[in-house]
Amino acid sequence: MALLLLAGPGLSLLHGADQKRRMSAVYIETTIVLDGRLDEPAWDLAQPASDFIQQDPVMGAPATERTEVRLLYDKDNLYVGVYCFDSAGRAGLVVTDVTRDYSAGQSDHLGIALDTFDDDRNGFFFA
Repeated sequence: MALLLLAGPGLSLLHGADQKRRMSAVYIETTIVLDGRLDEPAWDLAQPASDFIQQDPVMGAPATERTEVRLLYDKDNLYVGVYCFDSAGRAGLVVTDVTRDYSAGQSDHLGIALDTFDDDRNGFFFA
């Protein structure tokens, strides 16, 4: 299964068929509480992905803000833990709309695509 992460306006972890980057998920047997905090010790077991690149405004340039993504899984769930940093702190966060099916446009956002069929064509996208 492939994972494509899009964070902020046009950032990507996987870019170009010949330059795919890989992440590994860590199997856990402990409980993860879905509370928006990554404070369980299990999160420290996962190696963070952090070398994202831009799609906009400069295709292929390093991301201007740091993002860290960690993956955990258990017998029933895939857990995606994300830290999205902004050098301006909370003042730098931009969210213009959070209604269903909104256009992210210039808002800060995160999207996750799962290529569960491993065919580079079909999958599930979470935004």
